[in-house]
Order: sequence, then structure tokens, then C-alpha cells
Amino acid sequence: MNPICSRETRVASRSLRLPAIITVFNSILALVALLSMYLNVAQVKMTAELQYGSFLELYGFVAVIEFLMLVFLMPALTAGAISGERERQTLDIMMTTKVTRWDIVSGKLTYSLMVMFLVIISSFPVLALVFVYGGISWLDLGLLILCYITSALLAGGIGICCSAIFRRSTVSTVIAYGMTALMLIGPMRLTYLQIPLQG
Repeated sequence: MNPICSRETRVASRSLRLPAIITVFNSILALVALLSMYLNVAQVKMTAELQYGSFLELYGFVAVIEFLMLVFLMPALTAGAISGERERQTLDIMMTTKVTRWDIVSGKLTYSLMVMFLVIISSFPVLALVFVYGGISWLDLGLLILCYITSALLAGGIGICCSAIFRRSTVSTVIAYGMTALMLIGPMRLTYLQIPLQG
């Protein structure tokens, strides 16, 4: 195992940060999912019309909320990874050992991805609410998880890059969030600004 990742894992196992992240993340996700289900059921009671599509929209809504939380949580984990070592004046000490620069970067990123994987796995019960109504297969869920992992890797890479370039964790975090926001908003704006073809 990567020595940096091993050290980060041992340190995290002795702190309450990781359980707090998982608890807060899943609490927000469960609150959103249960509130959405309650509104759908209330709408059925008021109109006496059962719209199956509105229940399936719960899956998309919860999936988007989880995606946004994952993408914006990842820079918080990685943007201070290397700059934090500089601020604690431990990076120079680390560089005098046999640990290479690649070990430092890959170890920090691997640990952050492990945290994200735990968060994704722990959110399965909330995502499984949609199986009550049907219409979603295990293949859809697998593709969603693959999308989450890929997006987390991209957002984590941005955070690690900013952490390596900038010496202050505050600066690297702000720039990492800015780049992540541009990564999300930019393609959406380009989609809406497309001129429809005249045919």
C-alpha cells in the first residue's frame, strides 16, 4: 500500500472527521429523498391521480443532488492535501525520506478517493428507495456509480493540482472550487446557448 495513503488512513481512523462526513452527507441525502417522496405522495392524495413518472423522477433528483455534493466535497478533501503539509512544515521532512513525489500525490488522491467510495457505498440505502417503485435496473445503478467515481477523480485531480501549485490551503481551496464550478456550469451554459438549427 502507498505509504502516504496508509498514514492518512491510520490518522483518519483515530479521528471523527470521516464518520462526521458520512453522517452529514447521508443525512442531507436522506432528507432530500424522503421530502421528495412525501411531496409526491401528497400530490397523489390531493389530485387522486397516480403519475408513475413523478416517482421515477425521484431517482434522477436524488442522483443529481448526490453528484453535486460529491463533486463539491472532493476539492475540500484534496485542495489542502499538499499545501497543508507545507503550512505544517512537514513537506520538506517528507521529501527527505524515500517517498517520491508521485507517492505523495497518488497517496493523497487515493485516500480521498477511498473516502468518496465509502460515502458512495453508504448512500446505497437512500438510492435504493427508488427500487420500491421499480423502473431502475442494477445496470443503471452501476453506471451511476461509475459516473460518481469518474467525477470524483476529476474533482480530486483539480484539488490536488491546486494544492501543489499554491502554498496556502485557503487559496488552493477557493481556486479548486472555482475551477470545479466552471467545469459544471460551463458545459451547461454552452448547451443552453446553442442556436437551434433552422430546418
